[in-house]
Amino acid sequence: MKSLAGHWVKLDQKGEPTEKETHVRLTAGDSDLVETLFPGSPHEILGIYHLDERSLMLTYYCVLQNQPRMRDLPMKDKNVIDVEFSDGTNMASTNGSHMHHAVFTFVDKDHYTVKWTNYENGESAYTVVLNMARASE
Repeated sequence: MKSLAGHWVKLDQKGEPTEKETHVRLTAGDSDLVETLFPGSPHEILGIYHLDERSLMLTYYCVLQNQPRMRDLPMKDKNVIDVEFSDGTNMASTNGSHMHHAVFTFVDKDHYTVKWTNYENGESAYTVVLNMARASE
């Protein structure tokens, strides 16, 4: 995932760039990846990715004001990373609204898609799909 470092833009349904950006940078001796989705907007979200032994962990600092943590599932495809809820903070229970699952599909070095699934009351409530392209410098 280190190759994601840089600036990205969300593509619209026609594949055209929008004003919605994501910034990705490495920190902590290049051991952690910090993703800022929609920086400066009311919907800004922060995701921090790091390895825990051999498992990828994601802490998702959400506009829902909770922090679900997700762990990767066994890889079936080298171009797909699948993370699922393991626990979280600021959550009275897992029945509350929270991001529960994400699937990253890497199309090529300049394009990826991520499918975020929100859960409420123990089941899928809605899904958000972001098609992303590396921003031109």
